[in-house]
Amino acid sequence: MAESLRLAWPSTYAGVRLVTVLTAYLDASRSSSSLTVAGYVSDAERWESFERTWGEMLTRFELPFLHMTDLAAGKGLYQDWGAQTERRLSDLIQIINEHVLASVAISIPLRLWKSSLSDDERRRSGNPYCLAAFGCFHELTRWMRRDRSTVD
Repeated sequence: MAESLRLAWPSTYAGVRLVTVLTAYLDASRSSSSLTVAGYVSDAERWESFERTWGEMLTRFELPFLHMTDLAAGKGLYQDWGAQTERRLSDLIQIINEHVLASVAISIPLRLWKSSLSDDERRRSGNPYCLAAFGCFHELTRWMRRDRSTVD
């Protein structure tokens, strides 16, 4: 890593140098009409704190994991939550908001993807998942560029 940084910013570079490593966690969701890729980005220290705090909350709620589809439907592990559902979900969202630097989401309307791209363009884009993930990376790049202006 150090060698890469020296190549990117040789000792003759006179500008501001700011280096950070960010990690994005993305997940996909699909319906009959669209596909969405969404997630969060943060740094290692915040992710470590998130994992600790999230784990404590899951233990408190007696959950091995969170599965939003089942929670929204009130099924499986969440079927007995009843009136507690909204408050527990709010607690979990608060943990996310306290630990992430940015969120991103891209939805691809599947009918539009099929009708507006040629066969070659669809082949080159991979599939709707790839296109949505690349869209997320593009949005995160835009976010980093906007945020960088506060450092310069």
